[in-house]
Amino acid sequence: MKLVKVAYAQHLPEAEMLQSFLRDEGIPCMARRAAGFDVPDFLAAGPREILVAAENEEWARRVLDGWRPTGDDDGPPSDGATVEREPAEPGADKGAPVDPAAA
Repeated sequence: MKLVKVAYAQHLPEAEMLQSFLRDEGIPCMARRAAGFDVPDFLAAGPREILVAAENEEWARRVLDGWRPTGDDDGPPSDGATVEREPAEPGADKGAPVDPAAA
């Protein structure tokens, strides 16, 4: 299996966040230390590359670019899974107050 780099993170926590975005969409991925930074003393510091299988590259880039599934897509090419999400309730967008009495 050929792995390709789809993202670059400045440190381990950022790499884990990017991986969680991909894994939430069913895309297997891994992080590795960038060339020249593979020193165990760095621990969580140092840049990371996010890698996916070559057949998932396009799908992963779409996810990391902010694309969200609508249910009309076929899902990742490797397993064909789709992600179904509930539509947001009216008034549930950013910062909008929610009235519990109205529910």
